[in-house]
Amino acid sequence: MTHIASEKARVDGIVAYLHSLPAWVYKTHGSSVGRSGIPDLLVCYLGHFFAFEVKNDTGRPSNDQKRNIRVINKRGGTACVVRSRREVQTIIEAYEVEVGYRKATDAQ
Repeated sequence: MTHIASEKARVDGIVAYLHSLPAWVYKTHGSSVGRSGIPDLLVCYLGHFFAFEVKNDTGRPSNDQKRNIRVINKRGGTACVVRSRREVQTIIEAYEVEVGYRKATDAQ
């Protein structure tokens, strides 16, 4: 039987990666008070807003989550459903290339 990582384990791995960057990270907590459909992770990195809705391999975003992802992207941020740390890393690295960001170790 294969082990399928829970959403919490995925979130924890993604947060650990994001904390290795000079990024601001906020983990949202769903509740009956507040707005529904807010992505799990809100991130500011290199002056850009990212929002990640973390799902397991079979999870699907709710209609509210889809709507918020669309609105964030329309307003110039980057929002999407992700399923792994590696997927987030790929998105972040693509953004670094897009803005010409060079890490201190890359400059040597």
